[in-house]
Amino acid sequence: RIFFLAMRQAIFLIAFLAISAALALAGANNCNGVPNQFPIVTDAPVLLRTTDQGKLFQAGQGDNQFFIAHVYGTPYQMGYAHGSLLKKEINVIVDEFFKYLDTQIDQYIKFLPEELRALIEKYGVEAALEATYVFTRRQTPAHVFEELKGLSDATGIAYDRIVWLHQFPELIKAACSMFGAWGAATASQNGTLFQLRALDFDTGGPFQQYPLVLVYHP
Repeated sequence: RIFFLAMRQAIFLIAFLAISAALALAGANNCNGVPNQFPIVTDAPVLLRTTDQGKLFQAGQGDNQFFIAHVYGTPYQMGYAHGSLLKKEINVIVDEFFKYLDTQIDQYIKFLPEELRALIEKYGVEAALEATYVFTRRQTPAHVFEELKGLSDATGIAYDRIVWLHQFPELIKAACSMFGAWGAATASQNGTLFQLRALDFDTGGPFQQYPLVLVYHP
């Protein structure tokens, strides 16, 4: 990769850390969210389509609709099933994500040193996402990349592009809301641990367009 000759690797690491700090600070100072007033969905989901290793359902009504996908098999097979079931939607949101990112990144790089601004302006924000991948891949289980390869093959989206998209939360040090319940709180479910993570991203972006509950059956 042309970005990661020895000298550039060090420069990208600096850029990565600087952008991460700027984005995280900006996000922390601009929280203007409102409570979610949507009712709890209790209706049975509707089957939309199936593939060899997966099934896709839709639940909810009106503006509160979301997908539920069940995927089966190896990490690659589950990624491929995910991509096959939602190929159109994934292609749309990936394109819109990078367009959104290009429009938002300018307001942050003005806080960086001139040399780093020039670097990002020359190579694009993809350079920072690639740097994130390079510096975190040893801490990421191999099955994650196998799943992303399946997702890439099924959707026709370049593997690098899929990987870059999944580096975004790490790049900006996203700190979305978490909730957990276990023990006595879930006694009716034998004390099983349940964990939820809210998507606290900007609702002006494309992130909430295709909400999905993805159920893995390895």
